[in-house]
Amino acid sequence: MAIPAQITDGTQVCPDSYTPIYHAYNNGPAQGKESGFRYVSDRSVLEPLLDEGWIDAGIAFCGAGAS
Repeated sequence: MAIPAQITDGTQVCPDSYTPIYHAYNNGPAQGKESGFRYVSDRSVLEPLLDEGWIDAGIAFCGAGAS
């Protein structure tokens, strides 16, 4: 089950029983490519993509039981 991230003190968060699902966007059209998105529960997986110029889009949603 997935729910939207909540905003607490201006920061996206998930309730304790949910795992944040992060996403990044490749900004494809600006680079002459198709748009691409990556969704992960382990934010460290996005680091190499961000180093390549992908855009950190924060928490896409919160997943129950996701890991």
